[in-house]
Amino acid sequence: MRNIKLTINPKDVNAIIGKGIDLIGLVTILYYDRALSLDPNNILALNNKGLALGRLGIYTGAIKYYDKALAIGQQDKLIDLLIALSTIFMWTRIYIN
Repeated sequence: MRNIKLTINPKDVNAIIGKGIDLIGLVTILYYDRALSLDPNNILALNNKGLALGRLGIYTGAIKYYDKALAIGQQDKLIDLLIALSTIFMWTRIYIN
């Protein structure tokens, strides 16, 4: 379904983020970059790019995106929770590895 949305509207930020979620590795970061080029303050794209960078071991880059997502100051508690969980996941990986 997400591929159809991208075919219909390549500027659909949510479809692009969704496609990034479906992928892994460096390719997923390209989708988040595309989403952020369309909507630089999209908290979900910022969070997910941070998570993807953390999974690749690029922790400094990940922190940059988490910090930006937090600085936007959205009141949505679900987004806050996702950012917090992603940050915990990333820091756990840093100290365990």
